[in-house]
Amino acid sequence: MGNTKKVGTTGRFGVRYGRSIRKRVLAVETKQKSLQTAPKSGFNKIKRLAPGIFKDIKTGEIFAGGAYTATTMTGRIVNKMVKQREFLPHVGELIESKEKTEKSPEQKPEPETKPVKKEKQTKKTVAKKPKKETKVKAKTTTKPKKEKKKTVKTKKEEEKK
Repeated sequence: MGNTKKVGTTGRFGVRYGRSIRKRVLAVETKQKSLQTAPKSGFNKIKRLAPGIFKDIKTGEIFAGGAYTATTMTGRIVNKMVKQREFLPHVGELIESKEKTEKSPEQKPEPETKPVKKEKQTKKTVAKKPKKETKVKAKTTTKPKKEKKKTVKTKKEEEKK
């Protein structure tokens, strides 16, 4: 094969499959084979065992990830959401303290109301409408009657009779 400076590992495909597909494969393969950091330990030593299964060589930890990368964009978003849940209980206290400071001393604080329990609603059974019966019209096609061919009798045939 020739020089594969531009095409990299996709040079093995030659001119087959089209340029854009070979570009995509090259992008995936470079991500897959590059050093990746482990999500928990932070070491740059991860080995891909199978699609979606990775092993941290330093700690020996085996974990699941994306097909080609150890972490996916969706996984990173979910991890951020989980981490932010640690601060949510304190948000309620901040809101209450803000409301207290905004109220002037002339106003009386509103009495706290207990939340009203909602009664369980039973599902209403809705009578199903009967399906409309569709009448299938019988196809009555009238075929044109075949016309009998008139035979033209020649004069000789008529004389014979």
